[in-house]
Amino acid sequence: DVVDTALINDYYAGNGVDAITGIIAPMDPADGYQIHLGPFFLPPSSEIEYYSRYDLDLPNAFEINRFELNLGPTYSHHFILFKYQDGYENVTSNGFRLDAAHTYNEMVAVVQSSDTINLPNKTAFFWPQTTVLDLNTHMINYSTTKVLKAEVYINIYTQTTGIAKQIMYTDLVANTSISIPNDGNTHTFDKPVYTAGDFDEFFVWQLSSHTHKYGTDYDIYKRNGDGSKGGKLFDASHLGGDPNLAFIGYDYQEPPVLEFYPFFPIVPDAGFIHEASFVNTGPVPVAWGATSADEMMVMLYMYVEDTAGLTSGIKNIDIDKEEAVLVYPNPASDHVLFQVTHFRQGQFLILYDLLGREVIMRRFDSNTILLETGKLEDGIYIYKILSEDSFVDSGKLVIHRN
Repeated sequence: DVVDTALINDYYAGNGVDAITGIIAPMDPADGYQIHLGPFFLPPSSEIEYYSRYDLDLPNAFEINRFELNLGPTYSHHFILFKYQDGYENVTSNGFRLDAAHTYNEMVAVVQSSDTINLPNKTAFFWPQTTVLDLNTHMINYSTTKVLKAEVYINIYTQTTGIAKQIMYTDLVANTSISIPNDGNTHTFDKPVYTAGDFDEFFVWQLSSHTHKYGTDYDIYKRNGDGSKGGKLFDASHLGGDPNLAFIGYDYQEPPVLEFYPFFPIVPDAGFIHEASFVNTGPVPVAWGATSADEMMVMLYMYVEDTAGLTSGIKNIDIDKEEAVLVYPNPASDHVLFQVTHFRQGQFLILYDLLGREVIMRRFDSNTILLETGKLEDGIYIYKILSEDSFVDSGKLVIHRN
């Protein structure tokens, strides 16, 4: 299709905004490759969801252990990386299209804003030489006067086949039977993720969720064999999606992603039950739909089919370190979680400001410390984790509030 040259001219004449203000650097070619999607241009106060076939032309099969995705902080609704199922690589043509054509797609990764996905040690996606991707990006131009330049950068880290002990898989399940009247009341929907004989035992690494603006909470439960709800695995209103951590409220634009170390087993004849709540304060009833004016109820999980050959599930970024520390979220606002992989008595955390002044010191009573940071000023802090006889780790913590 012929592009809207007037729209592009308007952008380059100075009446434009950029979805991305800082482009991520491509990695060393020995480590993988970078994909650039776009740019495409949106008129003021508009949104669009595109799909785009991407031929990789791989020289051979690869394993994929890490993704870096840059879609910008403000205008992204979501980005999904699909791959076509083996043998169905030619079902769509090149170019941007509005047609989803999901029938022959497998999901790989989903984000709602710029993010990095590090797969656990000794796990990876497997991409054969014939792999063709389908790139799905949904952008919203919130400006009422300026043209949006939308684009996405994706760094894909590869390794030779045979390094991973287990292959990672991703699945997204939706409840499309939602209908929310505009009465200002809370409406809750749940749905089992289960089909008799649909799967053997598998092991969950990651859980996450997605709604639009009327979403007020999202929970995921383990499903018992008799169909009843088991224990709550995920609560999007709690820090990191962990029901055992602090309540921080639901943010549909930045939903948490919960990772399990070790992986959480889902046994045969069980599964999940996902549950979402909505309050429609808008002018009209809403139901399932693709635009931001509609609503969605989606859960996503990443899993392996076995754990043979896997050990502690340390992320790739930490595999060469005897001590590994998870800091989440970072940047943080009112709470931040520090988690050490190898807990020992006598470990403690110190937080310094950039003048070197100690602002917080806490001792680890278990492998986690949940800090309340609401009284700290916005800015950059340095953390150190020490034990009584050695240095464990240090890094940078950013405190930022909207």
